[in-house]
Amino acid sequence: MNNQAIWQDAVLRQKNRVFRDLPARQAGIASACILFSFFLPGQRVLWVFAACLLSEVAQIWLFRMFTSRPLRSVHAAMLFNTSLGVCAYCAMPYWTWQANTSAGNSLAILALIGALLNAATVRTIDLLHGVAAALPAAAVLLWLVLQDYGRSGNLAATAITTISVLVLLAYFLHAMIQSHSSERTLAEARQSAEDASRAKTRFLSAMSHEMRTPLNTILGLSQLLRVEPSAETARGHASSVEEAARRLHMLINDALDLAATAEAELKFRPVTASLRRELEEAMTLSAALRRNPDARAKVEIDDDVPELARIDPVLLRKCLGGLSVVIAGASPAPQMRLSCLPAPGARHRILLRLSAVGGVQAPVSSAFVDTVGLELALALVQKIALAMGGSVRFLDGPGNRALAEIELPFAPVAEPSEGAGAGRTALVVDDISTNRFVIIQLLRRLGMNAVEADSGPAALSFLSEKAVDVVLLDMNMPVMDGEETFRRIRSASGSVSAVPVIALTADFLSEQRDRLMELGLDGYVPKPIDRRVLWAEIAAAMARPQVDQFGLSIRTRT
Repeated sequence: MNNQAIWQDAVLRQKNRVFRDLPARQAGIASACILFSFFLPGQRVLWVFAACLLSEVAQIWLFRMFTSRPLRSVHAAMLFNTSLGVCAYCAMPYWTWQANTSAGNSLAILALIGALLNAATVRTIDLLHGVAAALPAAAVLLWLVLQDYGRSGNLAATAITTISVLVLLAYFLHAMIQSHSSERTLAEARQSAEDASRAKTRFLSAMSHEMRTPLNTILGLSQLLRVEPSAETARGHASSVEEAARRLHMLINDALDLAATAEAELKFRPVTASLRRELEEAMTLSAALRRNPDARAKVEIDDDVPELARIDPVLLRKCLGGLSVVIAGASPAPQMRLSCLPAPGARHRILLRLSAVGGVQAPVSSAFVDTVGLELALALVQKIALAMGGSVRFLDGPGNRALAEIELPFAPVAEPSEGAGAGRTALVVDDISTNRFVIIQLLRRLGMNAVEADSGPAALSFLSEKAVDVVLLDMNMPVMDGEETFRRIRSASGSVSAVPVIALTADFLSEQRDRLMELGLDGYVPKPIDRRVLWAEIAAAMARPQVDQFGLSIRTRT
């Protein structure tokens, strides 16, 4: 809401609060009038009570006028009327004080404090309303204290009393400000909750429509396929069914990913990988998802961007895939261009720019939010970028086309120095002796101690007797494969369950790597092994705090 809307909402909430307090407030004023009638003429007290009632009636009328015409002038009239009503009420303690009786003076002070208490607890939603109600009571209270000096002539006593009253008034002012702040925070939280509820309702409604559309296609064409005699027509129906199924699959995946991010289940799992390869795979996948026969993806990487880095390929692909959907929806074009360069003025950060290229130039459309699919993609991209420690922004590119920029942290992988792993011990588990030999030689060049096992059971037996800093585990072994060996390591007792385990595999498929990382492995090294990748994964795995099966931290050996 803008400032005008916030102000109107505060005044209207103040109206509701004042109306709810009306019976108790009038009962309190009536009780005060009865008590003051013992010290003041009855007719004078009746006039005060009538003035207070008239002020309440006028206030109700002004509040209702403000509801239909929220003008500043009406608000000013409300504040003025509030002050007049409190002034009428404060006349009774002022007159009673003049009589200078012990009981009357006590009643006058209590009545004024009651007025201040009402202002601090009931009238602070609209802070100006509270100030208008508190000022007359505060002024009369100060005047009575100063007037007492004329009676007693005791300057010290008057000074002490005045300071005490000022402290009391300062506390009331502080309480009013705090109450106003709390009310405003509560109102904002309530508004946010209501907005979220409405957005959820709209989302579910749109999601229902978006999912029913491909479902209707699948169900309808499936029924037609059962009775279609023409093979060519049947192939067309099958193609439409496949397209609808892909659309439905993408919607469900995006919804599940978004739910995972909302529940803080999205985990950043960096591995050492080739940035160019990952970007090209991501863009190729995004082009395939668009199901456009002319769809193309072009990747341009600046020469200053290192070849290898610690990145999370899974999140990177999801982020770029979502960005492609949003950009293609906003500026339809056959080709997507992705450029990668070092982020200006930032060390170890990269800037990815994604834009639509080719086709008929058109201004950025409202497709960013036209469908729930694009809404999901946009929300998912923002959350994934945040999970990776980055940020996303959308700009107008050349030809008024949509342009997305994502800035991400980027840890380049340097050439390991000789002896970088000195004092560490690695267990190499592989059923092929030549593979173990090559890996052990690479480890020794890094200064690490290396021991070997030719099977999963042999590795488990070794780990039960001796401690190591890291396990390099081949995933494709006979009898007991790498996955089963890893599960048994994690279910073992003591510190064995916490040892870092890095997967070694000749499978270059990104889906295989993603699945292995989902299992909880601490790293991934593809074969043939690059010593830079090997050391980067080992260093990262050993740097992580390890916990045993009970969730207790275990310090890595030094």
